[in-house]
Amino acid sequence: MYEPIAIIGYGVLYPPNSDNVQNFWKNIKNGVQGIREVTNEVWNVNDYYNEDENVPDKTYCKNSAYLDNTGSLMDYISKFNLDDGKILSLNRTKKMVLYTILQAIDEANLNINELRDSSLIIGNMLGDLDISDYMLYKFGKNYLNEVEKSSLVQRGSLEKITDKFGSRLYEELDLEDRNIDGMFPSSLVTDITDFLGINQLSFVVDGACSGSLIAIDEAIKLLHNKVSKFAIVTGALGNMGVTGNVAFSKIGGLSHSKSKPLDKENDGLTPGEGAGTIIIKRISEAIKDNNKILGIISGSGVSSDGSGQSIYAPSTSGQYLAMKKSLNRANLTINDIDYVEMHATGTPVGDDVELESIVKLCVEENLKHKIKIGSLKSQIGHSFSAAGMANLIKVLKGMENNQYPPTYNFTELSDKSKNIVKDYLEVNVKNTPWERRNSGPRRALINAFGFGGINGNILVEEYLPSFHNKQAFDFHSNNGNSDFSIVGIGVFDENKKTLKDILNKTEHDQPFQFPFIKYKIPPKILNKIDYAQQISLIAATEAIGNKLDGSDKSRVGVYVGSTMGLTNAYHSDIRIRSVEYTKILKDILDKENITISNSELNEIESNFKGKFESIEEDSLPGFMDNIVASRVSNYHNIQGTNAVYDHGMDSFSVALNQGILSLQNGENDIIIVGAVNGNVMDEYVEVFRNYSKSLSFETEIKSGACFYVVKRSEDVNEDDTVLGTFSKSANTKFSIKAKSYDYLGASEAFELLNRLQNNCEKLFDEKVDTEESKLLKLNLTYQLLKTIDVNSMSCDNPVGLTFEESDLSIIYNDVEDLKKKLKLAKKVLLNE
Repeated sequence: MYEPIAIIGYGVLYPPNSDNVQNFWKNIKNGVQGIREVTNEVWNVNDYYNEDENVPDKTYCKNSAYLDNTGSLMDYISKFNLDDGKILSLNRTKKMVLYTILQAIDEANLNINELRDSSLIIGNMLGDLDISDYMLYKFGKNYLNEVEKSSLVQRGSLEKITDKFGSRLYEELDLEDRNIDGMFPSSLVTDITDFLGINQLSFVVDGACSGSLIAIDEAIKLLHNKVSKFAIVTGALGNMGVTGNVAFSKIGGLSHSKSKPLDKENDGLTPGEGAGTIIIKRISEAIKDNNKILGIISGSGVSSDGSGQSIYAPSTSGQYLAMKKSLNRANLTINDIDYVEMHATGTPVGDDVELESIVKLCVEENLKHKIKIGSLKSQIGHSFSAAGMANLIKVLKGMENNQYPPTYNFTELSDKSKNIVKDYLEVNVKNTPWERRNSGPRRALINAFGFGGINGNILVEEYLPSFHNKQAFDFHSNNGNSDFSIVGIGVFDENKKTLKDILNKTEHDQPFQFPFIKYKIPPKILNKIDYAQQISLIAATEAIGNKLDGSDKSRVGVYVGSTMGLTNAYHSDIRIRSVEYTKILKDILDKENITISNSELNEIESNFKGKFESIEEDSLPGFMDNIVASRVSNYHNIQGTNAVYDHGMDSFSVALNQGILSLQNGENDIIIVGAVNGNVMDEYVEVFRNYSKSLSFETEIKSGACFYVVKRSEDVNEDDTVLGTFSKSANTKFSIKAKSYDYLGASEAFELLNRLQNNCEKLFDEKVDTEESKLLKLNLTYQLLKTIDVNSMSCDNPVGLTFEESDLSIIYNDVEDLKKKLKLAKKVLLNE
């Protein structure tokens, strides 16, 4: 059963000045606009704007919803007595995330020491601009290579230019105070967990625009399985770089004026940024701990669109499925819902598809009342991975104030939209009283739908003690052991070999060519699709084979571990922003009184741009991290969740943990879980080495993908070939210590493959955190070379260990048996 989840704290940072929840609600009620024309501090309009959407490397949209600062962070640092020196090394996105987390902790009346029992899940896409700026700086030398081919060489002017170009570029990009150790995308979660002392399973999840709500759904899995006592969940978008804007403009997705969701004059979305955080617990724990409860999540649902015409075209069936999952988990129907906060970004097609998906629910249940709908994006723009969190907190405040939140910039629906909604839905445009329709709580559905066909939904209720407290302790989590079987494996390694090639010892005479006919991808756009997306599709497809035949595709999920940051994303950014090189070059030439024609300057820039793919409609999905998982779902018509998980070198373990939890809680019957690294750029690897510190400089980073198909062992049928088995109890987490991290975030997936090939009995290093093991981080497995037979130990006569023995293994039967044996092991290790 799905135990309701209590929201006990929240914090926000959204345009224009919503730096706390009270200001956020005030701005919503008063229709305060956060959308405005960008300034040069965001990106230079003269360099990147052109009203003609066909001009290369330009955008026709110069409006955005952006923040002028990242909140009064130092006030909270002082209040919680935290190390203010560490704040200086955090990038902009981390400061936004940390600000909303501390705000939520304050609201929840928690102290910092309590955070060690929590998990931090961050929904994010695009990371931070700092690594892109660093990449742009490092590629400056490549631009100079083109300068060396110009007439400046013959005139003896090159040395004067090269001496000054690098330093000017470094200065213009403001890299002096940037911390290279914290630029790697994975550090978004690891730096903050280290800063706050968070010890439980934490990670970044990328589901594009649905990221906030996917993060909530993933956090709920941890709570239901008692991996964490409570969870901090953040949705954030802090990268307002121009590249995403330009790429989005090439698919015609941006508004030419201002955002008008649901309105007859809507013509696209307006980009925005922001961050929002909630703190959640199981309702039984929140009541027992006497927490202030701000709202109740009674259902959550994540779905994929499956196969469709385009990787980025929205789907009524996929969106319907996400909402239906939430309703089913809450044992409710659309007749129990008062309001829907829509994803509604202001694109005509997207808004109508979402209306159709809501109306589909209404029709099948013969809706008895009119549901109010709305969208916040007319005020704060589309903050992508932070959008769902803004939607949720907006509705929580509406419930608290007994008011339906208004939608602005709306006059009326288009004729097409009117035909869709009929009498089922009504856009709320005023501060309308929100009356309870019966004795139950006010209820709302919250939507956030992601680029690539990934959909998230949350069903939220106002907290009514008389209603919720009597049922809060009727839910029981799965605390038993579960057995799982690996029934499929697929690989594409650094030698461009599949698992079949490896087993058959096949050698290829011809260079690798992506099988574009099989995957129905036109060859002319292949180079716009990142290598990680291509090889993941190959490896996952090999693993899947025919194992999904006859299965319910809505009960299959795709979980991919990876360190974020695709090659194509950085290359696209460098191409688009190469105008910044040219501006610096021209400025140097002017100051040195060196003349050069505009045509020759343009030729230098054009030749440099030619090293990279042009930015067209397929570029954006081709460089987005989450599309790695989406392409697998799209090709195989998978309709369960799909997302990418990042926790640095532990990324595969995280993806596997979350996938297994979905099998344990009954959400999925089959999971496709894997990991990929497709980025071997020297500059990317350099930043990673600074982040990880432990990676040897002799280690050669490889590209590759490795995927597995996993089922509950009880579901294995006679057509399955079992390639490996393992067990997992509800409150444990997997860890795989790879011998080498040469595949970065995919290293553990290849380590598991190695263990399976060598018939190792120890597939995973299972970690259990109990009250008795707070001081000790123990790797617990069923078999190791060195084992303490704790069954023959006693408290009076423990068997000692020598310092040379670095591994401790405990054979245990169940959690209670483990707790007893942990006490004995602790006695040995501490010589008590």
